[in-house]
Amino acid sequence: MTRMCKKMRKMSKKNKFAVLGLMCLVIVVLVVSIKSTYAYYQTETPFSMLAASVGDFDSSGDVNIVIWKQKTKGSKDYIKTYGVPSVNYKFVPDSTKCSNPTTKVQVTCTNGTTGNCHYTYNETSKSISLTSNDKVTCNFYFDQTISSDIDVYIMIESKDVNDKSYNSKYYQTATAVPATGYTYNAAVCDDKTGTISYDTSNKKFTVSSSVKNTCYVYFNSTSTINTNTQVFVQTAKNSQVYSLVDSIPVGNVYELNEEKSKCVNSQNQKTDASITYDGFVNVTDTDEHQDCNVYLNLE
Repeated sequence: MTRMCKKMRKMSKKNKFAVLGLMCLVIVVLVVSIKSTYAYYQTETPFSMLAASVGDFDSSGDVNIVIWKQKTKGSKDYIKTYGVPSVNYKFVPDSTKCSNPTTKVQVTCTNGTTGNCHYTYNETSKSISLTSNDKVTCNFYFDQTISSDIDVYIMIESKDVNDKSYNSKYYQTATAVPATGYTYNAAVCDDKTGTISYDTSNKKFTVSSSVKNTCYVYFNSTSTINTNTQVFVQTAKNSQVYSLVDSIPVGNVYELNEEKSKCVNSQNQKTDASITYDGFVNVTDTDEHQDCNVYLNLE
C-alpha cells in the first residue's frame, strides 16, 4: 500500500489530471457493480389470488361474501340474507364494506376487475364475484326499489332461549321459510283488520289489508339434537340430479322420494325413523344420533 501511495504521488507530480481520471473511473465501476448486484438478487414475492362467489355466502374461508337487503324502502335497517335478492332490489356498490376477518382491519375493495381486492356484480345472473390477494370478508347491500304497505316477517321458534313470546315460545326472524325441522303454527297481523294465510304446499303467503300493516308467520321447531337432516330437491322434473338446499324453493310443488330418503346411525345402518313431507320435512327422533338425507321430487 505504501509503495502504491508513493507511486501515486510520483504520478501526481507528472500528471495530476491522469490520476483524477483514474480515480473517477474506479468510482464509476464500483457504483455500477453495486447497482447491478442489487438488481440481480432482487426478487418479487408472488401471491395467489383468492376468489369467492355468492355460493360461499357467510362461509369460514379466506374470501367471504355476506349479503344484506333493506328491510323496507328508505329504511336504515338491513337484514342478512342467503343469496342476492332476485326482484325489487338494487345493488348499492357505494355501501360495500370489506375487512380482514382475522385482524378486523378495513380493506379497500374496488368495483371492477383490477386491484388487490376487487368485485363485480352481474345484474343479469344476480351474482357477485369477489377476488382478493388476502383474507377478506365483504358485506354487500341491496336497497328495495318499491314501497310496500304490508311487511311480512317469518318467525321461527328457537329452543336455545327461554320461552318469551308468542304462545309462550321464543321466536327469531328468518330470511326464508325453513326447509326442515319446523311446522307451521299461525299467522297474525298487527292491525287485526288485515288477514294473512299460508299455503304450505307452495310456500306462498296471501295478505289482505286496507291499511299499512305488519304481519308475522310463526313456525314451531320439531327438530331435536339427535337428528341431523339435510334436504335435497330435484333440479328438474324426472331428473336424477338433486341440489342441497337450506330452504325449500318457493313456487314449486314437491313430493317425497321415499326410495332415496333415509336416516342412518353412526354405524351407517338405516334407522327406523319415519320421514314424511307435508310442505315441511318431518323426521321422527330416535334414541341414538342419526343423519337423515331427504329427497324431494318436483311434481
